[in-house]
Amino acid sequence: MKNFIQTLLVSALVLTALQASAGSDAEMKALFTKMTKTYKGPFGDNMLQGATRKCPLKSCSGVGGLLFQAAYRNKNFGKPLAEEYDFWTANLFTSNYYQLLGEYVYDGAESDHAVEPEKLMAVASTAMPRAASMVRHWVLENHYRELAHNKYTSAFDLRGIGSSEYEPEYAKYFFNFYLSSMDDEREYLPAFVLLSESPVSESAGLSVARKKVMDTYEYQLIRHGGNTKHPMVADLYQIRNAVHNRLSEDIVGMINSFIEKYLGDYDPKDDNNQLLTVRDIIKAYYATNAAAIVEKAKDFPSVLPYAQDLKANGTSPERLLALSKVIADLRTSIGDASVIPSDRKTDAMLLISIATAVMDKEINRMKQITSVSVIEALLNIIYAQGFLIQDHLVYFGDEIRAAATPADAARQLTDVFDIAQSNVGVAFEPAYAQWVVVAPEMEGFIDNILKSASPNTAAIINQRLNGN
Repeated sequence: MKNFIQTLLVSALVLTALQASAGSDAEMKALFTKMTKTYKGPFGDNMLQGATRKCPLKSCSGVGGLLFQAAYRNKNFGKPLAEEYDFWTANLFTSNYYQLLGEYVYDGAESDHAVEPEKLMAVASTAMPRAASMVRHWVLENHYRELAHNKYTSAFDLRGIGSSEYEPEYAKYFFNFYLSSMDDEREYLPAFVLLSESPVSESAGLSVARKKVMDTYEYQLIRHGGNTKHPMVADLYQIRNAVHNRLSEDIVGMINSFIEKYLGDYDPKDDNNQLLTVRDIIKAYYATNAAAIVEKAKDFPSVLPYAQDLKANGTSPERLLALSKVIADLRTSIGDASVIPSDRKTDAMLLISIATAVMDKEINRMKQITSVSVIEALLNIIYAQGFLIQDHLVYFGDEIRAAATPADAARQLTDVFDIAQSNVGVAFEPAYAQWVVVAPEMEGFIDNILKSASPNTAAIINQRLNGN
């Protein structure tokens, strides 16, 4: 039923986009396709950006106070896609934030200027539509980079495209602005997903793991003549599928068993074989615990006591529920400057991201669920991650609390999952339909977003308690 609903949703969204501009979509796709076959894809020269001038890295004599190093969108692909189709590629925190400042505060997107976050905040209502479109495409671009191997996706790995020295700083500028400027609840979800993949997030490594396991699979598939039924390739596909769609601690054991089984054919020292790195990333991800929540909650007194209680006394339905409630409240108030100042918005979302990830893992690990409180906590987690809006939280919270047993409460999760699925589609429109037009393999985006977050736990728990 869920697959049928998703098929209908995807078809409806794509059909709407096609009907709206069939001709322009064909031109957009042609431009995109050409970009995937061109060195550096949508990126131009690597630039040093100062407050008064910019110059190419290879021939720069100085910019009088360096702000950052990055490659901007080029005139052949990156700019036309953005300007003519509102289709954003080559997304970096440095260049995106700086060009938003230039376009809405200074003398144009390509102007040279100082970085003054308060000035962009002052024109939030004007700049936010552009920022929201960027974020939707940004998340979709990241997903595409996990699926495709071409000159466009490889360009992100070229030296000098974006500097790891500056990206975290500008990520905070960007998220602080975005979270201060939202005027629609559904704008929260794309930002939450982007943050989880960003250089300021502890869970960003999961995106690296997904890409590395895909690269390893495709390398081995080529080595074995494209034979998907070769035993090693087939077993490797199961690992790839688990990393992408069924993330759990079991993957560590799967990788260890795989390497032991195929050691004669699979060389862990070959740079093309990345399973050991994937294993280490997943081990580190699952090692994150309540102590990490306490560390991030030190500046959030409404959350800190509940995080400390979970750390000191361990997981229980009551403690999970109590913490999940204050985390859900934090999500509700994240746009309110009187509750969370603009310069702490990113920190608040990081706390939400870490806390929900830890609680989600704890619920997944439960051998038995004997309290309705666990189901309510899971609902709060799904809301805090952005898959539900506040009206959904209130409605399903009432239904779950009224349930006689955990199994009865978990039956509500079927509808929660379906609504979450619909909300992902709405939150990423119209960008999602555009990406499916240029890259049909992107149809699986909604499903993959759900499977890598708390809605997937909802489906697992419902299956565990009710067998459906």
